[in-house]
Amino acid sequence: MANNKNSKEIKDINSRLMDYVVVKNLNPTIFALTVNKDKVIIFKGQETKTMTVQELLSVAGSTKAFSGIDGSGKSAPLYIDDLGVRLHLGYETENGEGQDILDEKKILQILDYDFKKLKEVAKETFNDIPKKALLEKVILSNDEIEARKIKFLEKELGLQINYPEKEDE
Repeated sequence: MANNKNSKEIKDINSRLMDYVVVKNLNPTIFALTVNKDKVIIFKGQETKTMTVQELLSVAGSTKAFSGIDGSGKSAPLYIDDLGVRLHLGYETENGEGQDILDEKKILQILDYDFKKLKEVAKETFNDIPKKALLEKVILSNDEIEARKIKFLEKELGLQINYPEKEDE
């Protein structure tokens, strides 16, 4: 059940047009967003920036950057870290259903799955280049991931993880 605060946030979106909200690039790749035809905001990989609600409303309906492939906000490269705006745009529902964010924490949870479940989830989850790049980044930054799972994912997803050269000591 929705609380009154969430409902109020949706109704008051017009009074928040000049408010700044946090927008996160969830991908490790650079993303450029054109706002109001004259302003370009460049997000470096996994960078966080602020935008006004008015700027978000002007572009949210015309780009998959916020809506993702399915239009619901799932698999979107940019995440709006403001519940009221997400509710207004339909990327979140008042009963708590919303964007399924792929971040390091979620990837580590997936990597803890047994092989059967990992196989079921891997191709569906890591279905584009930025998500595969994020997976590679997580694997490279965590020494505790099973080598067998890494090899399995490389084969299953067609990845070739580029390990940095170790310097001789």
